[in-house]
Amino acid sequence: MELLGNPYRCSENGCMGLDYVSPPPSPPSPPPIPTRPPLPPGWMEACDDDCYYAADGECDDGGPGSSYDMCIHEGHDCTDCGIRYFIPA
Repeated sequence: MELLGNPYRCSENGCMGLDYVSPPPSPPSPPPIPTRPPLPPGWMEACDDDCYYAADGECDDGGPGSSYDMCIHEGHDCTDCGIRYFIPA
């Protein structure tokens, strides 16, 4: 069987087969992540996972909303409790 004609479409951007389908357009970029406002003067934040019970699926640092008080200080089970804010004593 002999192929008649050119099986490719060509333009200044190059050639592609006739069965070529353009890929769908890329989705739009997500909006930028908003920045967090600065902490009030004197406040600090703690976010460590150095408690023995850290990252076990339950908040164990003894802070607000925690299930247990198993860590030495709030902010030492960051994976489960999130960032803790405090004023140093």
